[in-house]
Amino acid sequence: MIADFEITLPGPWTPFLADLKISRFSELCAYVHALPYGRNTNRNDFYQVFSESRGSCSSKHGLLATVAEAHQQSEIHLMVGLFLMSGRTHPVLTDLLAAHHLNAIPEAHAYFRCDGNRYDFTFPGKDISSLESFIVREQRCEPNQLIDWKPMIHKHYLDSWLKRQTSGHTAEQIWDIREQCIALLSENQLQ
Repeated sequence: MIADFEITLPGPWTPFLADLKISRFSELCAYVHALPYGRNTNRNDFYQVFSESRGSCSSKHGLLATVAEAHQQSEIHLMVGLFLMSGRTHPVLTDLLAAHHLNAIPEAHAYFRCDGNRYDFTFPGKDISSLESFIVREQRCEPNQLIDWKPMIHKHYLDSWLKRQTSGHTAEQIWDIREQCIALLSENQLQ
């Protein structure tokens, strides 16, 4: 279980937590984890996870990391991992990727590391176990880096990955296929 603590410091989260009667970080993690996967209207505002009752890996973990950081929980590390998304990691994507003559495409994913373990609160009822063996690189980051830095390193990795491929796809085509994958994951709520 991820490190737990009492949420005592006031912040932008305070009115939301008061309404939800949440006072511990473990309760907040459980609440966020149960929310549907989906992109928020403004990716720069992690608090839309509350107002829109949904979130992506970045917005859900950005919100949680902001609360943990404010409470000086230095053992909870926000991570960005690059992995090869495929039918093995997300079975619902098998047909879509096959239709584009692809076995996998690079994806960047936000999650936590704490006490040597990974924790993922993105998809309700799912953990990170289906992804762990496919992570090819991971790096610690700050919540604000999820906004611009995460997409930048994702695209950089995609460019280097494409140089090793023979599929003939461009970076723009792969990014479009990725968007189709994200939409399919949102519709199916499957990891």
